[in-house]
Amino acid sequence: GWEKGQITMDVIEKVVYLEGYITDITERVEKEQALKQIDEKFRQLYETMTQGIVYQDRSGNIISANPAAARILGLSHDELTGRSSMNPEWRSIHADGSDYPGETHPAMIALKTGVVQEGEIIGVFHPEKQEYRWIKVSAIPQFESGSTTPTGVFAIFEDITELKEIENRLRNQEAVFQAMLK
Repeated sequence: GWEKGQITMDVIEKVVYLEGYITDITERVEKEQALKQIDEKFRQLYETMTQGIVYQDRSGNIISANPAAARILGLSHDELTGRSSMNPEWRSIHADGSDYPGETHPAMIALKTGVVQEGEIIGVFHPEKQEYRWIKVSAIPQFESGSTTPTGVFAIFEDITELKEIENRLRNQEAVFQAMLK
């Protein structure tokens, strides 16, 4: 591709001259196309991955969520957008069934401390299935250049409900087996 530069034309007693320049922008266009392709691949990954991803602003409000996040949490994208980890509608619990306060959510801790939080297990009530789903959550704070205070956080999670159910069945079978040995 070529980009038009400055062109100056003058007519002096039937003598015409042209002064100017043109710039070869082929390399710039190729780089822009390569970046566009990379952006599209990341968009496809975000849209098709099985792990849920939400991006929350510095206040903890969800700005963006991928389709897996909506599916795992049982909410539409619109229902997720603007909701915070602090919202009591999550009805989150610990493994022992006790309440899981929003301020202790990994995303809120990462926003407060600026430290990555990994592998927290949370029970979240799924409104469509009318049951708790177990998720394993990690939160990665995001910083603007030169800032030490997080400007947002990515919360990445996977549904581990089936694994949790298998673990509970094995624990129950072990208890029965132990009782039989006594």
